[in-house]
Amino acid sequence: MRFVLLTYLCFTLVLQAAMGEQSGDWVYSVSNNKAIITGYTGAGGAVAIPSSVNGFPVGQVGSELLVPVFGFPNRTLTSLTIPNSVTSIGGQAFFGCKSLGLVNIPNSVTAIGSGAFSQCSSLVSISIPNSVTSIGGGAFSQCTSLTEVVLPSQLTTIEGQSFYRCTALTKINIPNYITRIGYSAFEDCWSLTKITLPSALRTLEAGVFYGCVSLIRVEFLGDVPTSTGVEIFVSAPATIYYLANRTGWGSSFAYRDTALIGTYRIIVSYETSKGGVTINPLKSFYTSGENVSLVASPYTGYLFAQWSGASTATASTLAITMDSDKVLTASFVEDIGDADGDGLNNFQESVVYGSNPNQRDTNSDGIEDGQAVTLGYSPNLSFSALIAHLQSNPPAGLYTASQMQTMAFGDLVLSKNANGSFTLYYDIEQSTDLQNWTTYAPLSTPLTGLPADKAFVRIKAKQSPTTPQQNP
Repeated sequence: MRFVLLTYLCFTLVLQAAMGEQSGDWVYSVSNNKAIITGYTGAGGAVAIPSSVNGFPVGQVGSELLVPVFGFPNRTLTSLTIPNSVTSIGGQAFFGCKSLGLVNIPNSVTAIGSGAFSQCSSLVSISIPNSVTSIGGGAFSQCTSLTEVVLPSQLTTIEGQSFYRCTALTKINIPNYITRIGYSAFEDCWSLTKITLPSALRTLEAGVFYGCVSLIRVEFLGDVPTSTGVEIFVSAPATIYYLANRTGWGSSFAYRDTALIGTYRIIVSYETSKGGVTINPLKSFYTSGENVSLVASPYTGYLFAQWSGASTATASTLAITMDSDKVLTASFVEDIGDADGDGLNNFQESVVYGSNPNQRDTNSDGIEDGQAVTLGYSPNLSFSALIAHLQSNPPAGLYTASQMQTMAFGDLVLSKNANGSFTLYYDIEQSTDLQNWTTYAPLSTPLTGLPADKAFVRIKAKQSPTTPQQNP
């Protein structure tokens, strides 16, 4: 019973500290004659924190009790102005403010608590003034829209998970006085491609760049640091660069290759089933100013589309001068041209069916490749024996010219003449509304000279073989 009573009293004290007094939209407590903002009950939107409440200057926003000032369910804050009276932003003060897109932190602030802006997923950029000397762990974790961060120049430590899963982060300055970067500080920063670490850095903790899948270049300006885990660069394709006059560096660091600062890499990706890329000269690292040629070669059935990344050229041969790391992608697309005019495009012939894209009838069996596919067969299946058999033994409904009689197909009439020849009768019609048609000209075409044993006849519309003359 005594234990339950003590627990209840402690809970009440914590609740009272979190709740505090209220003035307008603000819940606060008082310590050392200064107000600590612990809650907000307003409508949200663009909010300016007051410099004083009930005569007490506001010295802190949020407490160390890790109770969000704009916490659940109030997430309607869109912009925030903090007054010059504030010297500290407490832990989780703005945790989960998913609509917060703009924050103004004044030069009076010296400390930002753990998780202070965690999960502020609309925050795009933030500039932290040089007055700040302490930033707690996870302060900006899961700020998934954050692209750029300016850290204060006097900061000495980046705590664990400070920028965990800031998936849009592409640019961050690491101040010259940083000596330690805590565990998973930049884990899952998927968009980070390059980072420079200062000469003062002495310690990298486990998982600092874990899951940074786009990070290809990490430059160290000092001696090799102490690492407290082997998982620093897991899933990060990083190369480690260092200065020639610094000590402790070898051929690798934390299971990643090393090279001198001033050298660069070429990283090319492409779908290996569609084509290939040759690089000349082919090296692991290139010196500044070196010229390199790349040639993208599509496989049969594909065409080269374009480069992306460091170049957007559409020519398959690319010349580049090395002045930075070059990340390139060669794109290949299906060749939808029809070189032999058989109704199958070049991709279908080369890749899907394995027929010859330059020969209408790949196996010369009398059935064109496109016709075979239309019938539901492979163009490589030979119909030669079947055709020979049908010619020798025509089934009912299949006739030689000597056997054929007058017949009609829709508006076409094929009439057999007394001498064994045929005449094709047809009309050309005209219309002004595509509904009512009248005969423009009745026509007939004699078909003479057909072989008596075999003749295939078809009617095909085609363009004039010559270009009509222009009237002067």
